[in-house]
Amino acid sequence: MSATATGALLALAAALALNGSYLLQHAGARRLAAVDPRHPVATLASLLRAPAWSVGAVLGITGWALHLGAMRDAPL
Repeated sequence: MSATATGALLALAAALALNGSYLLQHAGARRLAAVDPRHPVATLASLLRAPAWSVGAVLGITGWALHLGAMRDAPL
């Protein structure tokens, strides 16, 4: 398989992971209290306690790593 094809597959996987992470984080955060910029640590702790938000965060980091791999194999 060529580097361009590998990069394209990684880019597709990254797009799916990043969009899925957004949906999971949105679903996990909508049931929580409003975000308070004056208390960032408390806000982050509240988000991390929401299982759907935490899974979305991990999926987002995975998508970011896949994006880096796609750029490595098939740069613009």
